[in-house]
Amino acid sequence: MLRLHILASGSGGNAAIAENAATGEGVLIDCGICKRDFFARAEEAGFNLEKLRAVVITHDHGDHVGEAVNICRKTGAMLGAIVGTAGKLAEDGVPEAQILNGIGFNMGGTMEHKGIKATMTQAFHSSDSGAPAGYIIEM
Repeated sequence: MLRLHILASGSGGNAAIAENAATGEGVLIDCGICKRDFFARAEEAGFNLEKLRAVVITHDHGDHVGEAVNICRKTGAMLGAIVGTAGKLAEDGVPEAQILNGIGFNMGGTMEHKGIKATMTQAFHSSDSGAPAGYIIEM
């Protein structure tokens, strides 16, 4: 069973954690809020950040990307994003070793990391790099 923690939603920022209720491991979907708010809201939701395994980005707008680079660097979580956006975030500071597949992945692709699967699906919106995406998360 999954737990979904909505940390922020709206033009001021978007962030949600999908957590495996049995293991406590989780995936952050977008991180468009400041680092301080992210850590406070994750703690308030009862999520153990030591169990954050991946951050997936839906599209390259500030209210979705926000602090993703810093969160990946601080927690060691892997980054998942479409190739163009993953490349931009690597340029912004995510170590290549922390990017799923080394370069990101593409629409319809599935990446697996430590038993967590993320399948990228098509989404309709705009994006400053790459293309917008949704994710099917399986744990």
